[in-house]
Amino acid sequence: MGSRLYSTVVVLTIGAGVFHFTQSPIDAQAPSPALGFTAAQAERGADAYAEHCASCHGPNLDDGAFAPAISGVDFRQRWTSPLPLFTAMNEKMPPASPGSLGEKTYVDLLAFILSENGIRPGERDLPDPDALGAIA
Repeated sequence: MGSRLYSTVVVLTIGAGVFHFTQSPIDAQAPSPALGFTAAQAERGADAYAEHCASCHGPNLDDGAFAPAISGVDFRQRWTSPLPLFTAMNEKMPPASPGSLGEKTYVDLLAFILSENGIRPGERDLPDPDALGAIA
């Protein structure tokens, strides 16, 4: 019985430490002091996604024939912090020319992906990549 309680506490503790991706849309209504992005950033990210990403990841972020889903529960469980996701995007995407989109575009894409995963925009821009490291 003691080990069951311990397992529950461990799961709850780990769950509490998971990044904001795992918030439900209702929880995401509260402003996050650690991370924010604007609706304008997410919109720019949506445009960049349509131009550079949708052909592989799919128009709905989870229906691409050539790349994994970048929305949904599995995605949010894998990417629990913004910096590793940003780094992977910058180092691996697009496959034919990784890192070619420029930091601003990658930050905008990150804002779009966050918004599509239930995080609501706020009043401040998502920070630049150096600042992302401080909140990861």
